[in-house]
This record gives sequence, structure tokens and C-alpha cells, in this order.
Amino acid sequence: MVNKRRLFLFFLGLMLVGAFLRIYRINSFGLYGDEKQSILIAVANTNYGGMGDLLLPPATFTPSDFWKSRGIKSWIDADIRGDISGNSLVHDMFLKLFSFLFGKSDGALRSVSVLFNLMTLWLLFYWARKLRPHQEAWPLAILLLAVLEPFFVIYSQQARNYTTSIFFTTASNYFFWNLIIKGDKSDFKSKDLFGWILTSLFALFSTYLTALVLVGQFVYLIFLSKTGWYNWKKLAIGSLGFLAPLFAWMYWGPGQYAYEFQKDSGSQYLNYLKSNGPVLGWIEESNTTNLIKKSIYILSDSFFLTNDLYNRHGYKIGFILLVSFFVLILTFISKIKEKSEKNFYFLGLIQIFLPIIFLVLAALNAGTTTGFFLRYASFSIPFGIFISVGVVDYLMKQNVWIKSLSILFVIIQA
Repeated sequence: MVNKRRLFLFFLGLMLVGAFLRIYRINSFGLYGDEKQSILIAVANTNYGGMGDLLLPPATFTPSDFWKSRGIKSWIDADIRGDISGNSLVHDMFLKLFSFLFGKSDGALRSVSVLFNLMTLWLLFYWARKLRPHQEAWPLAILLLAVLEPFFVIYSQQARNYTTSIFFTTASNYFFWNLIIKGDKSDFKSKDLFGWILTSLFALFSTYLTALVLVGQFVYLIFLSKTGWYNWKKLAIGSLGFLAPLFAWMYWGPGQYAYEFQKDSGSQYLNYLKSNGPVLGWIEESNTTNLIKKSIYILSDSFFLTNDLYNRHGYKIGFILLVSFFVLILTFISKIKEKSEKNFYFLGLIQIFLPIIFLVLAALNAGTTTGFFLRYASFSIPFGIFISVGVVDYLMKQNVWIKSLSILFVIIQA
């Protein structure tokens, strides 16, 4: 029996802790490189050209010049020039809105990321409640790990698009799951279809890499889902709601420059690597060793239980522990009797591995590992939280020896 009052109080307490962790000292350090790019575009400025008349003598470029309104045409122009590794139109719109409502301090601009990450915490709790409506500890455990998730805390204090993208991709996955969970047209609700279209559209216009989440959804549909033809039709028609705007944006809009920029920057990184040697942790050759290390790093940080495994124990021991953890995950999933719950975790694994596969292929194509970071696969972290809590729940139901080994793993990892 769920005590709703007690559940709400714990939920409220954890959300307040989450807000504190994300807001604490958010305004105590200045904007750095990538954050400045977001701010420039949000206010219709750009350092990619187009502002020369303000910078040439005898003109002076003052704060009032920076913030003054330039209209939609200048904003689109700045967006076109700044559309490089993936457009963040939705995030930039909120940056502009927050600067108008709350001022232009670093903390006010970063609070956009705080807002979307807190919304993600709420959504994970809500989704967990839907999955196991008769349990109290389960959704609270999900929320606790989300509150403490290092990536969430760190990127909530940066004026970048990652928490925005994570919220919309998580919401897209939530609505998608509602649409296909039963496989019966009587359960196909219009509000879920509309929610899926809208959140998928906002995800794509947060960063293009979120397309991998949608690809993962259709991989699940093809290989694991038993959803009927009626649902397939609805999903196919509904997908036009976000694919058509994306196509127009990529073909006629700012997106047409993104590929050219990426190709050019990739070649410059490769030339730098050949001329100057590697920059450890950033510009490195995409050989087998480096790709394995990067994959271990992203996979381990996708799960709360294995976070920072490679730094604590080295890549060799980290690899062994990570493989052991995945054996445990597969064992846990194989023991689940309810098919819908089992498939939920399989969807999670698809969403975790697909971005890494893409990053490996992209690194091989570029010749360098400059784009091989967790932030480019961070849309999988919510599923990593679900799986981590599921594994702990499974282990706590085993005999004393299994529990002891689990505690030992936690001690080693700590």
C-alpha cells in the first residue's frame, strides 16, 4: 500500500536537495568558451562574422550594444553562423527569455539548464511511478540517483544545451513507451502521440544528435515490439510532424551548413594531430586502444553504480568490472517474468549502446576522438539510472552471499 502523503514529502525533500545541488554557487564562476557561444547566438550576436561594423574603429562595442534587440532576422543569421556541432535553437530561445525575465547574470542564464534538469528529475519520478504504481521505494530510489547523478549536477550549472536535450529525449521516450507498451490500438492515446511528436521535435532542435534516440525507438519497434499495424501507421504519420520541419531546416535553413562545418573542423583537428601530436583526453588518434578506452569511459559513466570506474581502477580493471556489471544486468533482465518490464530494459540498453556505436563510427571516419565524450551520449543516462536501481533491487532480493558480494563491489567501486 502506497502512502501518498509520505511519498510526496520524500519527493519534495529530494527535489529540494536536487535544486540546492544545482543552484549552489551557480553564479560564482564566469562563462567559459562553449557557454559564450550559446549566449552569443541567443542574443543574435556572433563571432563567426557579420558584426564587423560594431568592432571597427572608431566604433565601440559596449554591453548595451551586445544586448540590444536586433530582430528575428539577425537572430536567424546568428543561428545560421553558429550552427556547428548541432543546433540548440530551443535552448537558445530559453536563454533569451530568461535574460529578459531574470537579468543577464551568469547564474540567471545557467538557470535554464537547472530548470530543464529539475523537470527531468520530476519526469523520471513520474515515469517510475507509472511503471510500478504500487511501490514507494522504487520511484524514490530512481529520483535519489537522478538527484545525485554527477553529469546532471555539473551540466545544470552550464549555459549549454545538454540538460535541455536530455529532458526532451527522456520525454520522447516516455511518450513512445506509452504508445507501444500494450500493442493494442485501444490503448493508443492521442495525447501520447501528440506528446511524442512535440517532444521529439524539441529534442531535434536542441541538438541533432538526439536523432539517435528516435533511431533507437524504431530499432526497438522493428526487433522487439509486437505493436500492431494500426500503431505503426499512427507512428509513421506522426513522425512526419518532426521529420518534415527537420528536413526543411536541414535543406533550406541553417542546418545546411552544419555538415560542411563539421567536415571542415574534423579535417583541421586531424591536421593538428598530425602536425603537433595528441592532446591527451581530447585530440587523439581514433585507434583501437583509444576507442576502447573512450567506450569504457562512456559506458561506465552511463550508470550510477559504475560511474568513474576507469579513473578509480584503471582501464584494465575497469573493463573487467564493467563486463561483470553487464553480465549482472543481463542476468537481472533474464529473471524478469513480465515481458513489458523486460522490454523496457532492452529499450534502455538500445538507447545506451546506439550512441556509442555512432560515436565509434564517427571517430573512425574523422580519424580523431574529438567528438567522443559522454555529453554526446548523455541522452542514455536516464535509462542508466533505471537499470542501476533495477539491479540493486534484484540483488537485495537474493541470498546473503549475493548481497555480500554486491556490497563488496560497491566498496571496490567507492
